[in-house]
Amino acid sequence: MEFQKQSDGTWSPVDNGHPIKLSIESWLNKGETNHAQDEALDYIFLNILEAIRTSKSETQLRERMKLTWRFCTCNNYTAEDLFSYGFGGSHMWVIQTFKTEDPKRLIFVEF
Repeated sequence: MEFQKQSDGTWSPVDNGHPIKLSIESWLNKGETNHAQDEALDYIFLNILEAIRTSKSETQLRERMKLTWRFCTCNNYTAEDLFSYGFGGSHMWVIQTFKTEDPKRLIFVEF
């Protein structure tokens, strides 16, 4: 799948009629984490991005996020331990819930 950089700095797939627009709004907050926690945050975050990157439709995105939440683990942490996500009418969001007192939206996806 090819991506094209948009004028607002986000990247969108260019090979389908209904592009999925991915915006990374903030970065991981690692605070005072240990190596295993850092590794888990990075690994699972990258798996979430890969689920988004490889999705060509809202339906695929929903399926891939369910699989990521069910099967993606690292150092005894699951996606659910570290992040939260949800869908709206034409979007999806991801926030970090682990080691952060003020959760900020990390990812916003429009479809």
